Amino acid sequence: MELFMYDHFTVRPYPDNDGNKHDIEFLPCPFCGNNPHVIPKGNSHTKKRSVTVKCKTCRIERTDAALIHGFDFLYTTAAKGWNQRVKVV
Repeated sequence: MELFMYDHFTVRPYPDNDGNKHDIEFLPCPFCGNNPHVIPKGNSHTKKRSVTVKCKTCRIERTDAALIHGFDFLYTTAAKGWNQRVKVV
């Protein structure tokens, strides 16, 4: 199996730029159902860190950023926001 650019961002556990892995579940895209890409930016040596959850098919994305919190906080926040769905009554 050949991996293409950004393919490693769709496989759990998700890596960050500090070499740590985060085994957090991200639900499929709420619009098209494809698996999201989870892209970390920055590392523990930069002032700003962010995690972007993106669907390559329908081009929707969500970015969570932090100055003082690490990637554990960002991955948890990004998963909570991405996995939030509207309850159908």
